This record gives sequence, C-alpha cells and structure tokens, in this order.
Amino acid sequence: MVISGDTVAVPSLLKQARGADLLVMDALQPTMVRVLKDVAQKNNRPHIANIFKDILRYHASPEDAAAMARDAGAGHLLLTHILPPLPVSSLKPAFLGDAGKLFSGPITIGEDGMLFSLPAGSNDIRRRWLQ
Repeated sequence: MVISGDTVAVPSLLKQARGADLLVMDALQPTMVRVLKDVAQKNNRPHIANIFKDILRYHASPEDAAAMARDAGAGHLLLTHILPPLPVSSLKPAFLGDAGKLFSGPITIGEDGMLFSLPAGSNDIRRRWLQ
C-alpha cells in the first residue's frame, strides 16, 4: 500500500507506487474548483478565491491519479481528501471525469467510515464500513 497526500503526480511517487496493491491519493476536480473560485471572485471573496486558485497547484486531479496508478501498475486506486467535497454520490461520475479511461483497475472515492484491509498472504483488497 502506498499513501500520498497533497501532491501532484511526481516521479518520486511513481517510483514508490510501483506494483502497489493499493494506491491512496488525494484528488481535486479542477473544473469544479475553478467554478468555486469564480463564484468567490464574483461575490467579492478574494481570499477564498485565492485559496481555490492555490490548491490547484498541489493536488492531483482524478485523471492524474488514474494515470499514476496505471503507470505504477497499481491494483486499486483509492481517492481521498476529495476537493471539493461531494454532497451527494450522484456527483461521483462528474468528479472522476475521464479517470476510468486512464486506469482499468478499480477506482474508489473514499468516504468517512470506509476500511480497507490487505490480508497477508492474499491478493485480496477487502473493503467494509466501520460500524
């Protein structure tokens, strides 16, 4: 298992992720964040707009994460630290964009309460919900 956070796809992450059963990466949907930035600007919230502009520099898009998982030969991609947060699950396809075209393995958008386990001596990746 390889866990990264608050980073774009970089060569050092690719090196560490090679052959990982589970690659955990943060993900930011740039189109959605740009909409939020524009709304903040229109509503005279320059500080908030600047934050939305800034976070684009150090978060991977779902497509970047999928390409990283593909290039690393990862078995499963788990996206965490989702930006912007998704208020309803029906937004997941829009959030993922073309990620599924870039990585043929399973892609999961992490949610609070999910638990992943990788049992020793097995190729299984088990997911369940905390109670």
